Amino acid sequence: MSNIEYYAKLKISNGQLSHFKAQADAIVHIAKDSKSVLRCDWFINEEKGEAVAMVVHTDNAAMQLHHAAAHAHYEAIAACCKGTLQFFGAAPSPIPAALTQLNPRTLPFAYGLQATPTTITQSYLAGGGIEIYTLIDIFAEHLDGCKAVGADLIPIVSSKDPGTTRYDWFYDDEKLQCVAMDCYKDTPSMFAHMKNAHDVHELLFDHSTMVTEFLGELPEEAKAAVARYNPYILPLYAGLKG
Repeated sequence: MSNIEYYAKLKISNGQLSHFKAQADAIVHIAKDSKSVLRCDWFINEEKGEAVAMVVHTDNAAMQLHHAAAHAHYEAIAACCKGTLQFFGAAPSPIPAALTQLNPRTLPFAYGLQATPTTITQSYLAGGGIEIYTLIDIFAEHLDGCKAVGADLIPIVSSKDPGTTRYDWFYDDEKLQCVAMDCYKDTPSMFAHMKNAHDVHELLFDHSTMVTEFLGELPEEAKAAVARYNPYILPLYAGLKG
């Protein structure tokens, strides 16, 4: 069975930041005792009172066990937050009760550097790298065009960008949305990708608009280079890698 990966975007209620952090800490502590939790990272932008959780389990059974062990903490987070939840590629069955409160949806995998989604990268395991979540809103009647441009980017990245360690695209055809997950070994690797893919990447703006989120710290020299994409940075608060 394939890995279960999800992204949760959370708006923390006023005055609940400390409580939220305590629950996230407890969930990470429980995850560290399980070999079947491959990722459990929590990112927080305290200024905006927003957070993102990125979690990966080895399979459906592993997710059910983790949520049974951390049930009370997930319920506490659901009680103090509003948000949305996206499963990438596959969703568990059943979806744990606390997660159903986040209006979950599943975005099927379309294409990437590998035949299946790359959920854990070498740069992630090494504790470094730049990770980007991009939400693409596709114009009406432009779904096929957007998919074609995205597909054209894959051979460019695979042949010219050795420092790109993840480049996975997921589509929700009904909602005309796409999520692209990128990981780069370091800033020079991200710059190399931006140069190599620039001309094809620009064609996406004929079919869509996009907003990017950087999960973790972003080096200063990288901020200027991506300013046109209105980047949003959520620093890592707690997780299995630190």
